[in-house]
Amino acid sequence: MNIHVVKAGETASAIADEYHIPLKLLLSQNGLKVGEDLVQGQALLILKPALIHTVAPGDTLCRIARQHHISLRQLYRNNPGLIQKTYIYPGDELVIQYGPDPGPKISVSGYAYPFIDISTFLEALPFNTIFNSFTWEICPDGSLKGLNDQALVALAKKEGTAPHMVLSNLREPFGFDSAIAHDLLGNPSQWPDFIQKVMEAVLTHGYSGVDLDFEYVPKEDKAAYARFASALSSRLHKSGCRLTIAVSAKTEDETTSPLTEGLDYKALGEAADAVLLMTYEWGYAAGEPMAVAPIGPVTQVVEYAVTRIPPQKLLLGIPNYGYDWPLPWVRDQTRASSVGNQEAINIARKHHCVIQFDQTAQTPWFTYIHEGREHVVWFEDVRSIRQKLELILKYQLKGAGYWNLMRPFTQNWLLLNSLFSVLPGFPKADPCASHLSAWPH
Repeated sequence: MNIHVVKAGETASAIADEYHIPLKLLLSQNGLKVGEDLVQGQALLILKPALIHTVAPGDTLCRIARQHHISLRQLYRNNPGLIQKTYIYPGDELVIQYGPDPGPKISVSGYAYPFIDISTFLEALPFNTIFNSFTWEICPDGSLKGLNDQALVALAKKEGTAPHMVLSNLREPFGFDSAIAHDLLGNPSQWPDFIQKVMEAVLTHGYSGVDLDFEYVPKEDKAAYARFASALSSRLHKSGCRLTIAVSAKTEDETTSPLTEGLDYKALGEAADAVLLMTYEWGYAAGEPMAVAPIGPVTQVVEYAVTRIPPQKLLLGIPNYGYDWPLPWVRDQTRASSVGNQEAINIARKHHCVIQFDQTAQTPWFTYIHEGREHVVWFEDVRSIRQKLELILKYQLKGAGYWNLMRPFTQNWLLLNSLFSVLPGFPKADPCASHLSAWPH
């Protein structure tokens, strides 16, 4: 694996020639379209195939996978866009293997809203162990506000990814509400009936588990939150389901931040099957321009978390987004807009920018002028993502959790695929029940 930073005047075809890989492969690995200009400072992922299969008449994807002793999900991971093809054709070339070592096995989770673009969702599924369907809200009367996500749940299961119900104290469009958490957590007598409602939703919708995402939990409910999580986990386990818990980032036991003062990492870790560290939002929409997930603070959170939660339960939060701030930034007035990481490259291309790379944050950024006003964009690329993914290796974590899957980020998934073997959501999942045949049938 190589990471190539584009220099002034370089073209995709010249870079493909330099690394002796097909231009088509270079473009697909980086989410690029034919004819698109590269941006100076743009980071490209370079993966050279170790084994390629040329499709023959009568081949099917399942037959090809079995022939080479890999899973269909792995075949999809090695070949961006393959999962969406209606047919494969004789003469098509499919990457079977990029390197001799598939890497350690990890779990990966990703959040998505029901209105996600289906093509983006399909591309992400083979790289995710768990799909977190965001979000079921708790109503003032204690009932649950559900989601119209049946199509996504069915797709996830078909491709071997376990769908989880996200349960949160979010109240759209106002954000996370600490009062919702307090009303539930402060009344343990209500827990049995509430947990029963959760289980009915889980079983009716076909979820494999629950992701608990309570934010701004009041300090006085800290112990109660852990007890509630334990009660929910116990009930889920009786039905063969699992519990994951998302926690805001912190670096010490006692904090004064309303985001973290109600979180007992150790107790929540004991209750959960996995804990997602939300290691992002240092740079946020209402805040001062900076990296969303600078490597230093992210590392500090991990180093604290592993002292409270077994590493084999920890999922490292990875941001699949950046922010675009208009300048000058004014406290309590300026607000950034969220941008996708591939979208950020498109903005830089449109405005003829040079992408910079902050060595301290290990994150790319650039500035541009729009309608006479300067903007600064901080986003993620293959360099910044690699720095974060290597923390999984260093601290032997369970895996990664992506917020979120709503935007395409091809080079991220290929990078993940080059470093790790992603576990399926179902150990005996067999997506080959529905497969593609080489044309003609």
